[in-house]
Amino acid sequence: MIAPATAALAAVRVSTPPPPLASLVLAPADLRPGAVVGSQVTTSYDGRELLLRTFKPGARITDAPLLGAVSAAVLDPDTPTAVADYKELNGETQTTQGRLLLAKQWATDFVKGINAAAHGKSKLTLEHTVVGEPVELGPSTLRLPLMFKTSRGTIRMILEVVQADRTLSILELISPFNGRLGTLDATKALAAIQQHLHVAFTVSNTTPPTISGTPTQGQVVAVDEGDWAGAPSTFSYSWARCDAAGANCTPIAGATTNRYSVDPADVGSTIRVTVTGANSLSSQQGVSAATAVVG
Repeated sequence: MIAPATAALAAVRVSTPPPPLASLVLAPADLRPGAVVGSQVTTSYDGRELLLRTFKPGARITDAPLLGAVSAAVLDPDTPTAVADYKELNGETQTTQGRLLLAKQWATDFVKGINAAAHGKSKLTLEHTVVGEPVELGPSTLRLPLMFKTSRGTIRMILEVVQADRTLSILELISPFNGRLGTLDATKALAAIQQHLHVAFTVSNTTPPTISGTPTQGQVVAVDEGDWAGAPSTFSYSWARCDAAGANCTPIAGATTNRYSVDPADVGSTIRVTVTGANSLSSQQGVSAATAVVG
């Protein structure tokens, strides 16, 4: 039970905003000069926040123009949910029936999009769908090649899915009618997405932790974890006893929560706390300033 004198310490603050969804998808700078974003929509999908960015026809990653590129990011509540979502999608691609169902869904959506953009001036129909074997490019990275035969010609598509921490990033590259689509385009686009994810989920402490409360024997002090970038999902704590100048610190055995009860052994010393913020991809430490000398 927290004593009345320390009740105000119960509401410690920590700022760990998720990365902006726009930072998790393909950007115009990732493509050759001249690439133009056609649309960008943020919406909710099955209770999850989703951003969908499309590029206008003619965008290039290498030399060949694309009919389209679609980059999406889904922000899950936590990493286990994102891992489960990725495993479910990957599992669907491991059977012929599952791959065909996915391919037909994407092909149907593509045809609907083309017809909607034509505003009734032309009618594209889907004739046949072919899907290749999935390629796992890492423990949480999947590539799936698709081909759609339509009334205007054949479309080739490469689908790539990357799971990183609490996010799924999904990329679709679409060839022109009867055009080619090389794996080099997909490889370069994937590398760009992975770099965005790496930057977004690299944990850093932007405002150091601070200690609140009176550093007096018998009192409880607490740590405000400060501000963090990179969306850390867990925090751990290590309190230390330092000399009067806040140097020559020694960890205090068993002091590993966000509160610390000042001990008689602390009298004449100062106290500091190290906070470690972490997610599934990275971690960093933030160190508080020393308290006043414990009386």
